[in-house]
Amino acid sequence: LQEAAAEAKATFIRKPDDWSSAREYIRLAFECPTPEGVKPQPWGGGTDHARRLRLGDTQPPASLEEFASMATDDEVRNAMLLVRHFEGSGASEGGPQGGRE
Repeated sequence: LQEAAAEAKATFIRKPDDWSSAREYIRLAFECPTPEGVKPQPWGGGTDHARRLRLGDTQPPASLEEFASMATDDEVRNAMLLVRHFEGSGASEGGPQGGRE
């Protein structure tokens, strides 16, 4: 599963204008094992995805190199950072990014 997520992430990076590659990466990210430190929700014992997506003051990565330095073993958080990177790069009407790096 983690290999599939890594391949989907690579495809999304190669084709950031393609929403299907973004959706596939995000879907696989949520299926990956939850890393240590992500606490279950108190009301149902499930994963606290909201906590994973709260990036606080974290600025979107300005480059793919910066994304790589910010990435963790949490694929959900990594997906959020990558989408924010492409949004900050100039979103187009057809996909998460207008131009490529």
